[in-house]
Amino acid sequence: MSTVATTPKPDIHGAIRELWNHRAQDYDREPGHGIRTTREEWAWRRILAAAFDRVQTETPLRILDVGCGTGAMTMLIANMGYAVTGLDLSPEMLAVARDQAEERGLPITLMEGRADKLPFEDGAFDVVFSRHLLWTLPRPRKALGEWARVTRPGGMVAVSDGWWEEPGSEMRARRAIGGALRAVLERPSAASAAYRQLRPSLPLAGGLSPYSIRYYLDHAGLERIVVRDLKTIRAAERRSMPPWRWIDQARFTWIATGMVPE
Repeated sequence: MSTVATTPKPDIHGAIRELWNHRAQDYDREPGHGIRTTREEWAWRRILAAAFDRVQTETPLRILDVGCGTGAMTMLIANMGYAVTGLDLSPEMLAVARDQAEERGLPITLMEGRADKLPFEDGAFDVVFSRHLLWTLPRPRKALGEWARVTRPGGMVAVSDGWWEEPGSEMRARRAIGGALRAVLERPSAASAAYRQLRPSLPLAGGLSPYSIRYYLDHAGLERIVVRDLKTIRAAERRSMPPWRWIDQARFTWIATGMVPE
């Protein structure tokens, strides 16, 4: 009896983990990654407070920052007085986050894990938050289902992301010019080359519009969906960008929130 050899599936999560491990030490230097200015920090504080205030609770909100990376948003949320847990796939990113949290004396729980396979019980959090994560995921719908699962009834899933590759001739031209300038003025990015190889496995690699995210949150069973434009964040980020980065800055970045039915 003959047997048919099967080709093992590539370890997409392992490849993603290695990519972010390599980026851990310089990740926060990029605009839109770390929080680089006081203006940007306070813009985020106002936006998050307005979003989280929709969740009714008598105790400090229990918040999961999923895909927390080096912990910029995790620490901001902790400084706002919330009880926050950060989870990330990359141990090197978490090591940076842990060092920064200890340096600032912040009581943050940090854990290694996958965004689409959370190591928490149902309803463990009042809020699940993510920033710049959805577009990096091989299974974004499954991940959103997990985020809703670990959020208690009456709690919130909050997703911040962007439409990084908005279609249309104008944006294609702007991206081409921006890419050409970066090729001359910046060191080559190994991460960009690595992500080009991963793109076929990432359904939302180009980001998604503020209209499309409503579909994804609705599909996850969330209600009372609100999408807010992050124009104040974009304006703050531009202050820490070199001028050639403005050319192809995404025009649509947003935070979308949905409530878990009670």
